[in-house]
Formats: sequence, C-alpha cells, structure tokens
Amino acid sequence: MAQREGGVDEQVEPLDGEPSQRAPHQPRHELDLGVAVQGPGPGVGDHQPGHVGDRWTLLIVRELLVGPARFKDLQNGLPGIATNLLTDRLKGLAELGIITRHTQGTRPVYELTEFGEGLREPIEALVRWSAPLMISGPDDDHADPRWLVIAVPALLAQAGSDRSDGTTIQVDGVSLHVTPTPAGVDVQVLADDVDEDDIDHHTTMFEVLGAAFTSQTFDDFLQAL
Repeated sequence: MAQREGGVDEQVEPLDGEPSQRAPHQPRHELDLGVAVQGPGPGVGDHQPGHVGDRWTLLIVRELLVGPARFKDLQNGLPGIATNLLTDRLKGLAELGIITRHTQGTRPVYELTEFGEGLREPIEALVRWSAPLMISGPDDDHADPRWLVIAVPALLAQAGSDRSDGTTIQVDGVSLHVTPTPAGVDVQVLADDVDEDDIDHHTTMFEVLGAAFTSQTFDDFLQAL
C-alpha cells in the first residue's frame, strides 16, 4: 500500500476480496453542494483548486463531522461508494487541507482539520433547507441515526436554554444524549451498553427530525418526541 507523505493512501485494497464497484445512483436524501474551495494547509503548495461539491465529497465530510473515522467506517456509512472513489476523494480532501490522517494503534484514522470544520455551517444550512424532505422518511435510502449529531443541533440552533438536564433517546438501536446549551443543543452518541432505565425515549430517526424541525424551544422538542 503506497502512501503520500502527509496525505492518505494511494491505493486501498477492496475489503474481503470484493472488486470495486461504482454506485448506480445517489440517494435523494444525501444532498450535495457544488462549492469550489482552495485549501490553505500543507500539501497545497501548488494552490490547485478543488471542488468540495464533487459527488460523495460532502457526504464524507458529513461522516467526519460526527467524529474521526477509519476507512472502513466511512465505507459503512456511505453504502455504495466504490473503494477507489473513496480513496480518491480522501486524497483530494487531504490535499485541500480539509482532512488529516493519523494512525490510531495500527489503523489510519481520518478527521477534519480546523479548516475542514468550517464546512459545518454550510452543511447545517443544507440540513435546515432539506428537513421537509428528510422527515418524510428514507424510502429505500440508507439512514444512520448518528447523523442526528449534526441534524438536531442544526434544526434547534435557536433553541438555546440555560437548562442543565438533557434527555437520552434510543433511535433504531443507537443511544444519543441530547443536552440544551445556551447556543442551542449538543448531541452525543453513547456507548452500546446504555442501561434501559436510563433511556427516556425510544423513537425513530425521522420522528426525531420531525420533532426538531417543528420545535422552537428545547421543551417543545421534548414534548414532540
């Protein structure tokens, strides 16, 4: 496996011996945005412009806004993306200074740089714009409850509260803790072994999105769950 200095893998072998396949379509709930940017970080000495709006790129950024991830984690979160295409997109994001790669144990892990974190605001704006589409349900599209870490704060950005208590919800087997803050809300993914007695609400991803979309305050959100 070749590696670029300060970048990402030049080649990644397909998992389990499966050949790379290109995705036949992009799900309608996975929205993309065409924006050309120029990264300021190392590896961009030639100042080549890159396109954050290339297919799958913002979806990779969305995955990394949830938290650092391994290559396999990104594949699992983006069903249908070809191995070679994911490798290519990660290389481009690294060259733009949007992501960085480091080793955790023996595995490479990808995460957003400070520059890359600047994409949180436009992605949250896309979440607010697309909420009426998302709350209708996923049809056959892939939907991951971890994405609520981004979506709920985006939809409740004006619901700041001085309350110190939050709520624990379980969404399709994933436990999340939602806490009000003066600036809105914070959502964290919890460990898999959360005690049943500590879960306040069992719900679905799209019920949570609907509650956040229709709520003006954190109390409204709790009542809508």
